[in-house]
Amino acid sequence: MDLAYVKVRGVFYFLVMILDGFSRYVLDWELMPDMLGSSVEDFVLRVRERYSNCQPKLISDNGCQFVSRDFKRLLCRLDIQQIRTRRNHPETNGKAERFIGTVRQEALRPNCPDSFQEACTVIGDFVDLYNNRRLHAGIRYLRPVDMFTGKAEEILDRRRNRLQMARAARILQNTLNFRRETTLNSDSQFVRI
Repeated sequence: MDLAYVKVRGVFYFLVMILDGFSRYVLDWELMPDMLGSSVEDFVLRVRERYSNCQPKLISDNGCQFVSRDFKRLLCRLDIQQIRTRRNHPETNGKAERFIGTVRQEALRPNCPDSFQEACTVIGDFVDLYNNRRLHAGIRYLRPVDMFTGKAEEILDRRRNRLQMARAARILQNTLNFRRETTLNSDSQFVRI
């Protein structure tokens, strides 16, 4: 989980998101007008209700929203284990930090939204692209949705089968080409004599 400032037409908003670390799937996000602890708590509660069948560990930095007594109580009530990152060490929460950077670089800067609603649309479209269509190098060039839904091994098996078939076809083609060249070379030697 991470929070980041997003500037839209000179006004700062706050992007909060929760990313599944294993699959890189963005579970949910919200662009908020404030960064109050209660807003973040409501967001976490909504995400937890949506994914109630898992036993999550929430990795977050040491922002005031994440270290407050109310937030700790909420996590305890929701049976969520919190893992706080080291101070001044954003790499500890690198997957979330990288996603925020990617949103800024590939969605917000090129599209320059003019309003809060337009920024929400731009981010929503990018999250859909990121989750459902974009291949991710960190998860063996699969889409996050494939990892999240458990289809990864099936896709990787299909890839392996296609590679084996392509290798076999190349070997066969190379063998045929070699025989053809050998036959042509041997025929041309007879012609010279």
